[in-house]
Amino acid sequence: MTVTAVIDLNSISGDGTTRVKLSNLNGPVGVGDDVLVNEPEEDVSGTGAVARISDNAAHITVDRQSLR
Repeated sequence: MTVTAVIDLNSISGDGTTRVKLSNLNGPVGVGDDVLVNEPEEDVSGTGAVARISDNAAHITVDRQSLR
């Protein structure tokens, strides 16, 4: 099962990843895992990968080309 993350495209870390609270994921993730991303405000979805995990947050590299 691929985990889905509810993201805010404006929540960008200094390294260009999107910070997502672990509570905004519908399952457990690890570094390198592929995830589906959903941005409800902009009504877009796409894919990404977990770059790192810290401070109760996953930092996701969002494939912005995949957003539809």
